[in-house]
Amino acid sequence: MEKNKPAIFDKAEMLTRVDDDQDLLVEIVEIFLEDAPIRIDKLKQAMGVKDLDLIEDQAHALKGASANISAHALQQCAMAVEQAVKQNDTHKISELIAVLEDEYTALKAHLSEHI
Repeated sequence: MEKNKPAIFDKAEMLTRVDDDQDLLVEIVEIFLEDAPIRIDKLKQAMGVKDLDLIEDQAHALKGASANISAHALQQCAMAVEQAVKQNDTHKISELIAVLEDEYTALKAHLSEHI
C-alpha cells in the first residue's frame, strides 16, 4: 500500500461501529454494495451532461456511505470529486470519477475476501 494512502476497508473500525455484530456488518456492507454502483453510474451520467450539482450530490452521498462502512480510500476519492466540483474543474472531475470507479472495484474485491 502506498504511504499515506487510506485503508481500503478498516474492518476493526467498522466492527466497533456495529458493536462487534458481524451479521450487521455484513448487512450494511451488502446494502452499500447495492447502492454504490448506482451512485457511480449517476456520477458518470451527470459528468456526461456536465451537471455539477448532481455530481456533487452523488459524490457527497458516496463519501458519507463510504465513511459509514470505514472504506476510507473510496471516501477520500469521493471527497476529492466534491472538491473538484467546487473548483469547477471538469477535467479533474472526469479523472477522479475514473479513479473512484477503480477504488470501488478494489473495495468490492477486498470485501468479498474479508467479510
